[in-house]
Amino acid sequence: MDEVTNMAIPLMKNGKGVVSILDESLFTGEPKQYKLFCTADPGFISIAAVDTSKNKIAGFEGFHFNKLLTDEQLSQKISGLTLQSSILKKVDFRNVSVLFAGNRFTLIPAALFKEADAKDYFYFNQKKEVNEMIHFDRLRGYDAVNIFAVPDSLHAAFSKLFEKFSVHHQLSAVIEAARVYPSKQSSAPLFIHLHSSSLDIVVLNERKLVFANSFSFTTVDDAIYYVMMVREQLALNPEKTDVILSGEIENDNSFAQQLMKFLPQLSFSDRTKSVSFTYGFDNLPGHFYHSAFSHLLCEL
Repeated sequence: MDEVTNMAIPLMKNGKGVVSILDESLFTGEPKQYKLFCTADPGFISIAAVDTSKNKIAGFEGFHFNKLLTDEQLSQKISGLTLQSSILKKVDFRNVSVLFAGNRFTLIPAALFKEADAKDYFYFNQKKEVNEMIHFDRLRGYDAVNIFAVPDSLHAAFSKLFEKFSVHHQLSAVIEAARVYPSKQSSAPLFIHLHSSSLDIVVLNERKLVFANSFSFTTVDDAIYYVMMVREQLALNPEKTDVILSGEIENDNSFAQQLMKFLPQLSFSDRTKSVSFTYGFDNLPGHFYHSAFSHLLCEL
């Protein structure tokens, strides 16, 4: 497998590609009950500590990789988190949820879904592979279900860290975030989420899910092509369609600048309002780590 450059590199990072925002309350005062929300994709791992009594993210650590990792390489990075993460070393937590990325998923209407038949639904649309586990997310706001696969190696790596954890898919978090995002002038907004070398695109119409997919890409031109392909297929008016962009991309990123030429109503997303954030997040752009923070919506 050729090495692929990580297309989403954060503004706030040190020389080791690590972002760390930790409220002192994590390590001082009376013991609190925290829930951990972890995210893993080939270019990035993160851990967020949520104070459940205040519904507040009190700590966040993000570990970026310059190159996209294989499943085996990523599982090794996950296994090494106890040596890198201050949250895992020092914070007392009760529950854990893990968000996995990946393009092996399928969406079906909730009315057709039976949990016992999840694998059958999944492999009807996806090529059968060994060494993977099938999970699903109920997208209740849309009456839909996202069925997805998680490689055994990644699942096993987290099992070594945590005795028990719930599992969700990154596209589910992006879809759920779109549902609660404040509407503007457009009844059919287009949501674009960039992470590593993948692009999630979600389109709603009157809060109903019209389109959701994830595309792998290696160049900015590839990413622009996929966005414009979706716009054309859905006959979205570029002058009237609100386009909300999220991910670890700076405002002057070439992807954002080029996309704005074709879709002038483009803006960067705000941070989710479904949870509060400690003061350390004030210096972090609101569109960064969109799926990691929207992950919380999958647990509501």
